[in-house]
Amino acid sequence: MTAALLTRTVYTVIPHKVDYELTDLGRPLGTVFCGAWYRGEQYRGEIEATCQAFTERTGGVLLEEASSLPRR
Repeated sequence: MTAALLTRTVYTVIPHKVDYELTDLGRPLGTVFCGAWYRGEQYRGEIEATCQAFTERTGGVLLEEASSLPRR
């Protein structure tokens, strides 16, 4: 299966094995994803604290549902 940015190869073995690889079109995006990954790791504590505060404030409901909740 090829989707413009990614190829997926499924092997008929046990345990199951699937490989994903960026295509020539998707390869340049690797730099972008690596940058986002690095930034996420760099700010992990702040991101987790923000997620926790959101969960406590909304009771863990989805963002669409949370928009109707009163702000504190």
